[in-house]
Amino acid sequence: MLAPDLKLPTGQSFGKKDLGVQRYPEMSREELMTMMELQATGWKASRVFREGLEEGRAEGELKGKLKIVPALVARGFTVQEIAEILNLSVAQVQASQP
Repeated sequence: MLAPDLKLPTGQSFGKKDLGVQRYPEMSREELMTMMELQATGWKASRVFREGLEEGRAEGELKGKLKIVPALVARGFTVQEIAEILNLSVAQVQASQP
């Protein structure tokens, strides 16, 4: 049985919907939605979904930038130039080189 919603010092509630993804990582999105009584149209409005989507987009953007580093090196750009062009750290650029 899940604990009832709790009030945090900030006034926000913390309850079963916040624990679902962390507590049941093996469950599918549909199973979690059913368990947490989310409407099929409402899950995209959840904070967990929005945060996950943003993290995924950021990871994808970084992956895309790192994928083109070898091509830029092959064309004669320096590590510093690549870092500035792609808005990456020098360490990130260096780590992505073969």
